[in-house]
Amino acid sequence: MRLPLDPEWKTRFQPPTITCEHCDTALRPVTSASVWRRAAGALVDTLVVAGCGSLAFAFIGLFGLQPQLMPGGSADEWLRFAALPMTTLGLELAPVLIIAVVYLVIFVALRGQTPGMKVARVYVVDPALRAPSYGRSTARALFQVAGLMFGAINLFWVIIDRERRTLHDRLSNTYTIQRGNC
Repeated sequence: MRLPLDPEWKTRFQPPTITCEHCDTALRPVTSASVWRRAAGALVDTLVVAGCGSLAFAFIGLFGLQPQLMPGGSADEWLRFAALPMTTLGLELAPVLIIAVVYLVIFVALRGQTPGMKVARVYVVDPALRAPSYGRSTARALFQVAGLMFGAINLFWVIIDRERRTLHDRLSNTYTIQRGNC
């Protein structure tokens, strides 16, 4: 036996549409990426950038320059490495930092995700749920790389943030969301 359909049943059972107060665009609910998904994506991206950085150091080594960041096995070499000034470390790491920024900007601006984010099934989007522009992606990448200097601040920030946004997401006005939202 089939029940008769009321023509207005859809309007009674559909959730209300939430719109933007500024532009009247319908808003869609999204799920912020979890800390574990972000960490998995960051690990893959770190391995890719480290591999490219190793190639850059090998290329620089062809010109006879020996990076000081490669301490040997003796304790004296490790102590000398630990005593290097921050400016020397910054100059030594410059090729890797440049590779990291270019890597992040290109992938995030073109596709909204890096290869590591693709593995973790997360996207970076702007407030309109589009891939961020090159300017926004550049700002995000610079804030992200600069955040590495402060250690695990992004990890703690994403844990205490109500929207689960990292500090570089906040500063560049981007969101990291799970797949299925776009």
